[in-house]
Amino acid sequence: MAPGHLSVREMREDERPLVLEMLKAGVKDTENRVTLHALTRPPALLLLAAASSGLRFVLASFALALLLPVFLAVAAMKLGLRARWGSLPPPGGLGGPWVAVRSSGDVCGVLALAPGSSAGDGAR
Repeated sequence: MAPGHLSVREMREDERPLVLEMLKAGVKDTENRVTLHALTRPPALLLLAAASSGLRFVLASFALALLLPVFLAVAAMKLGLRARWGSLPPPGGLGGPWVAVRSSGDVCGVLALAPGSSAGDGAR
């Protein structure tokens, strides 16, 4: 498809369900990779080890003291990501949802625009 057949505009309210489905399809299975990446960084590993060591004194099970902080961290990360990725910013301005539209008027993509670093930069 030639670039001239596409245009970009702000999302209309009646397109919200379609845009949400497109976003969900775009980030499908990404939450597992993001969670794994975040929880294997040194600061997260240090916090998990400290929580596990603290729980070891309270719980009678070493395995439970090891798994409980990891399970809670994974659950919190997944719930947080789902809440963030399952919603759209309010319309209006560059931070709102924008869509790519074919010349026929069909929405074919979702865009995120951010203002440039200085006044003359426009958006990226």
